[in-house]
Amino acid sequence: MNIEVRIQQKFSALGFATLLALYSCGNTYSNSGGAISPVSTGIVLEVECATVVAAGIVNISTTFSPASETIIMNGIVKWINNDPSTQTVTSGIPGAPDVRFDVSLSPSSSKCLKFTGSGTFNYFNKNLPTMTGQVIVQ
Repeated sequence: MNIEVRIQQKFSALGFATLLALYSCGNTYSNSGGAISPVSTGIVLEVECATVVAAGIVNISTTFSPASETIIMNGIVKWINNDPSTQTVTSGIPGAPDVRFDVSLSPSSSKCLKFTGSGTFNYFNKNLPTMTGQVIVQ
């Protein structure tokens, strides 16, 4: 094998390893039955509430009620702000948002989010950080 072919093979392997590392960055994996799969996958999309049927509804007042919703993948959760002030639904935990979603709800408004992957999605209210909840997507 000549030197040019060996250099190309090394750069190809290095390129593949770099792509794999970049793809894996930020993903958490679990091993269940020998198959490795991400714990939380997919994207959360804001959708127009008037055009969809929500699989779960969360009312916002002094708490998120219910605090936990379980839906199937590609399901939609609707948040309704029953509070007299603007509230948020922000993914992550207080002090550590994870930028999957961040919606603001004015009084008497609603927002709908579609969850395209499985996992547990924690969220909180930036205006009242003691308000927390989660969406479990199966």
